[in-house]
Amino acid sequence: MRSLVWHRRPAARAEAATATIANFSSEKLLIGKGYRVSSIEPWPKVYQNCAPLARSPQKEERASAKSLFPAGTGRARIRALVSFHSCPPDPKGPPVNPLAKFLFFATLCLCLSPLPAQADLAANLQDCARLTDDRQRLDCYDRLAGADLDPGLDPGAELAVLPAAAEIEVAPPAFQGEAVSLLTRRWELDESRPRGHFTLMMHRDNYLMPVTYNDNYYEPPKDEDYTVEEVKATEAKYQISVKTKLWQDILGSRTDLWFGYTQQSFWQIYNVDESAPFRETNYEPELLVNYRANLNLHLGGLRLRTLTAALNHQSNGRSEPMSRSWNRVIGQVGLESGPLTLLLKGWYRIPESRGDDDNRDIDDYLGPGELQAYYLKDKHRFGMMLRNNFQSENRTSVQLEWSYPILDKVGIYVQYFNGYGENLLDYDQHANRIGLGFILTDWN
Repeated sequence: MRSLVWHRRPAARAEAATATIANFSSEKLLIGKGYRVSSIEPWPKVYQNCAPLARSPQKEERASAKSLFPAGTGRARIRALVSFHSCPPDPKGPPVNPLAKFLFFATLCLCLSPLPAQADLAANLQDCARLTDDRQRLDCYDRLAGADLDPGLDPGAELAVLPAAAEIEVAPPAFQGEAVSLLTRRWELDESRPRGHFTLMMHRDNYLMPVTYNDNYYEPPKDEDYTVEEVKATEAKYQISVKTKLWQDILGSRTDLWFGYTQQSFWQIYNVDESAPFRETNYEPELLVNYRANLNLHLGGLRLRTLTAALNHQSNGRSEPMSRSWNRVIGQVGLESGPLTLLLKGWYRIPESRGDDDNRDIDDYLGPGELQAYYLKDKHRFGMMLRNNFQSENRTSVQLEWSYPILDKVGIYVQYFNGYGENLLDYDQHANRIGLGFILTDWN
């Protein structure tokens, strides 16, 4: 069981009594007589309330304790006990510690004492601001701040009037989009915006040309499944190229390790008589080490931005006699000058045994390297690729391209190729192809 302890309102006379209530709704009767509920306490607490009353020298308080304690312990049928304290609460509250009172008034005085000084300071600052003479206004501020003048200065000397600073005309950068240039995006040259490890990024161009046309004669390899008449000059061409960073700042340097993958396909989508086959697909995985440079070469504004070394494999994944593959060690230098980007690429073919080599003379057609150039002008991107075999039987290949963004990340794309090695299957066949399609833009 629990007891209800009741405190008499200050207006009521101090007394102690006991009462029995059947439920809490009886509170209204007691409150109506001038009492309020303070808490609900267990029976041991009733004893603690009765003990001081029992030791009181006042006869009335001892009588209250004598009647209160048995009522709380001996009546099994009583659901609750209402005890009335003999002393009403002090209207003035608990006594205040003198030390606390002293600290309160001392703090109040300290807080209020600066107010007049602050008001005077604000008025004086306004007076200084109204002075029109530069020297007088400065002296006024010095006096308010309590600053001492340099003894070497003459207070009466006139201030020297400095000549107005000449307007410096800042020349605009040669290329406003240099911060998001081709090399910057593809190799994370902007170190303030890293993309982290194992995040897919663009490696080379990603495009889809639903329509391409090659007007040169095509000679399929021997034992190929289709004849010359069955190959359509109009076909689709697309390329997917991505890479991801495996290791950043190798050995604490500005050198990163990447893995790249490029896939290029030629699709006879309009050759419905032959079930629209994929005529050729080239797969090109590679492991790349790239150094993030930023060196001014003093050659027409050219800056060295990247140095790249790659271990490259390229194949078409087909069986004899249409199997094509080769392995290379590739070195590449990336240069930029404003809107111009240059990529100088050279390679060394890793030798294979004569029995395993499906394309022994591929170097005679593709040569030892290539030059790529990109130029950005008002969101128009112009590109060029140039190769030569540097042999007496001269074979030159060139690719020209143009693109312009039409959506947020998509642009219209035109590509023209003339030469050898457009793909591995017919690397030794001369192609003259033009195509129209779409490209994923990553330069603006």
